[in-house]
Amino acid sequence: MPTTATSRKSPAHAADWKAASGTAQLFKTSALERDSFAREGVPVGYVDGLADRLGESRSRLYILLRIPRATAARKKSENARLSVDSSDRVIGFAKLIGQVETIIQESGNPEGFDAAHWLKGWISRPLAALGNRRPDEFMDTSDGREMISQVLARGQSGAYS
Repeated sequence: MPTTATSRKSPAHAADWKAASGTAQLFKTSALERDSFAREGVPVGYVDGLADRLGESRSRLYILLRIPRATAARKKSENARLSVDSSDRVIGFAKLIGQVETIIQESGNPEGFDAAHWLKGWISRPLAALGNRRPDEFMDTSDGREMISQVLARGQSGAYS
């Protein structure tokens, strides 16, 4: 196995940020490591774990992330991984959950706050900063997810979005 940024990490660290529950660690992980994870292909079980955290149906999350349900079912039954493009969308979305978790942790009072559920509600409401469009309309492109990340960061700083 070739040595990559992710293979040099301890197994515990890799397991933490590559788990659907490890979105805060994923957000803080280097772009090089996230890119490597996307190129390896994300297991469908990771997407299912995110859906569970969101309290969202798997089908709805597949639609949001532009992953055909038939593809997800086939990959899951074959124990195969998603394509690089699909994996990139999944990781980008998980990174947004991690960004919200990090913002709340840095605010000093994360107790009882569920970042995944909050993000689920927030992305479904129109925002003035997006021309009254919903953030969930931008989840399928890297530029769209980056734009949503910037809106979240402006919210943390108190800047008008």
